[in-house]
Amino acid sequence: MADGTKIILNSDTKVRIPNNFNKEERTIEIEGEGFFDVTPDPDKPFVIKSGEAQVKVLGTSFDFKSYKEDEFIKLTVSTGKVRVNVADQDLQLAVSPNEHLSINKIDGNVRKETIEENNYIKWIHGSLYFNKEPIREVIKTINRTYNRKVILQCKDCEYRITGTHDNKSIEAVIEAICFTTGLRSRLEGDNIILYDKH
Repeated sequence: MADGTKIILNSDTKVRIPNNFNKEERTIEIEGEGFFDVTPDPDKPFVIKSGEAQVKVLGTSFDFKSYKEDEFIKLTVSTGKVRVNVADQDLQLAVSPNEHLSINKIDGNVRKETIEENNYIKWIHGSLYFNKEPIREVIKTINRTYNRKVILQCKDCEYRITGTHDNKSIEAVIEAICFTTGLRSRLEGDNIILYDKH
């Protein structure tokens, strides 16, 4: 970017950079996920807007995930400190290195945890990482990553998925999910249907 900041974008991510970026301020809008390595400039904080959430940094590196269709906004800090504001919840939080923040957009529930290894940026190298993730959110990630349609057809789909999938095919990922949940899969045209046995 014009200020030297580097961004790596995940699949199906849209970024809007205004024409006046880096003149008086450094504000962008994002829908999706990106890893940001922000060039320090104390006079011009770097601001990311995404729906109701706003992230403000001076100079730091972090992963920010906020897809419109997802239930959660997620932020994981690698270096520096990040301030997060969520307008409709009147929420202000500081996130430090090796901290992962998860905000539920539906019920406003906030979870901040310390992590030993930043697995949340494995997507940069083509891997998928899930940590007790609701299966509905996992399916959204798979659909975006592989540009295929996986459809969940089960009554009580309250499964939570944990695991890392390193550069595996969509079939291998679906097979692993079926193994851990007991769900079955079938093909309908290009779509993959996940269903329960009953």
